[in-house]
Amino acid sequence: MTENAYVAPQSDLGNIEAAQFDQPSGLFSAKGRYRRSTYLFKLALFQLALFGILAVLGIVAAVLIPQNQGLGIVLGSVAYLIFIVVTIWVSINLAVKRLHDLNHTGWLVLLMFVPLVNFGLGLYLLFKRGEDAPNDYGNPIEPNKTHRVLGVAGILLPLVLGGILAAVSVPAYQDYVERANAAAESRQ
Repeated sequence: MTENAYVAPQSDLGNIEAAQFDQPSGLFSAKGRYRRSTYLFKLALFQLALFGILAVLGIVAAVLIPQNQGLGIVLGSVAYLIFIVVTIWVSINLAVKRLHDLNHTGWLVLLMFVPLVNFGLGLYLLFKRGEDAPNDYGNPIEPNKTHRVLGVAGILLPLVLGGILAAVSVPAYQDYVERANAAAESRQ
């Protein structure tokens, strides 16, 4: 017996919307797409992790260098080299995924190594809205409000910390200048 060609399909077509989104890929992969919010969130999260790693490396180097200068310097240099390579690799992959969301080739990330052009490309990656529809590089990833909120916080936090730093350091510097001028006048 043959199958009837006029029978309705047996597939579950109830959740067609979910099939239009891809899952985000990992930090070390250049495949896929990242929306602005996901790009900003992953960039901020990665930078936060880097600061933590640098703090640990600094503490380890401070402990090892006084005890055995040769070993401390070699281990610190190797760890820092690995750190730099991983940082560059992940940063390039994040930018490539963002370029894919804008339907551009990932090779444009090489513009990040051109002075002044890299600033414009960075702003473009942060503020240009990506395509909502599937493009040459796949389907978009599902919007995530948590990424949006934490990504904006990742931008605002350094601005707030910079403001606090300026509020503390400017009066302290002014006090230093006044004391230095007073000391210089007393010597004359």
